[in-house]
Amino acid sequence: MLRFSTAFLLALTFASGCARFKINDLQPSVLLALPLHNNPYQAKADHLLVSVQEGALYDLPARPGVFENRILLPLPEKNLVVEFSEGNATPERIYLPENSTPAAPYRDAKIKATRLPAGQVGQAVPLEEATIIQLYGTAAGKKAEEIEPEHRMPAILFPESMEQMGSELIALPAEDAKPLKLLADETGSTSFTQVWQILAGENDLLYVLHSPKGGRPVLNVYHELQLQNVLSVPDSLFVAKDLSVELEAILPYRGKNEALASLVLRKKNSFEPAERALYRLRPNADPEEIYRYDEKEDLPIWSRENGGFLLAHDEDGTAMLLKIFGPDGDYENNNRIRYEGLRESYQDTFFNAEDRLFSIRLMRGVYEVIEWK
Repeated sequence: MLRFSTAFLLALTFASGCARFKINDLQPSVLLALPLHNNPYQAKADHLLVSVQEGALYDLPARPGVFENRILLPLPEKNLVVEFSEGNATPERIYLPENSTPAAPYRDAKIKATRLPAGQVGQAVPLEEATIIQLYGTAAGKKAEEIEPEHRMPAILFPESMEQMGSELIALPAEDAKPLKLLADETGSTSFTQVWQILAGENDLLYVLHSPKGGRPVLNVYHELQLQNVLSVPDSLFVAKDLSVELEAILPYRGKNEALASLVLRKKNSFEPAERALYRLRPNADPEEIYRYDEKEDLPIWSRENGGFLLAHDEDGTAMLLKIFGPDGDYENNNRIRYEGLRESYQDTFFNAEDRLFSIRLMRGVYEVIEWK
């Protein structure tokens, strides 16, 4: 009897140790598919109008905002945002600044239009009962369509060193409601210096990752469009002997007023990562270190609702392994997404604040928003 119990315990220990090597392959599901078209006179509203120069595609959308079944497609080059529902390629609404004309192919289509204040559109995200659109300011003496391209694209697409025009976040609480401006900080200002990412969350939460002028990135947390907290990493964590410390990411926890911060510690002589440290950020509390590691190829990609996190590991460009960790830093198991066909067809892979994973794919002349399940 004792021999059986010992063998059973050894087998149980071995099985739990192997659980971390279990891999669940996620499958792609197409949420939106728009055929590409480069002729403005032939393209229809359920097409995506692009331009082609020397074999390269231009005028592609910025990263879409997805929440529940709503999809917002920002088109900065056309200075408008198009709204779709999952599984339906027919636009439901367009958002465009005042005194601007809808670009083809939306000009003659019978689509509802919501006017925004003057400016240039950037990022856009839907909420359950509102819509958030970033608007860049217009330089004096210039029309919106004349603003230089580097000032017309969302900050998420550019390196941190690129200076960006100031912007405001316009909130549309309901259909045809008067636009509101979100507060950028606790002083009452509505002007954002550099916006990196806007995320719609559950429980009427909204997250905005941005950098104040001359400062490190912080995460604004809004509830029902009102600024609740600004989560930041204290200066004390940026001090390390013989190493430089860089804030790599701040990732909100699903439906919570909390976030996961990732710091990368680099060797000063080579700038090579020595290790990474992950901290849990809460309002009015010191950061709590939950994990530290030195695997250079594993990058923090998202947080988990239970307080855990995910590390992304590239597999020779053909797949991405998502290592799943619990709230105490225990390595639990793995998910994996495989980039079928040409790797170059996949333009972007990202999470939203519902813990849903998406990719943007250009496949056989079609622009696709896909979700991994």
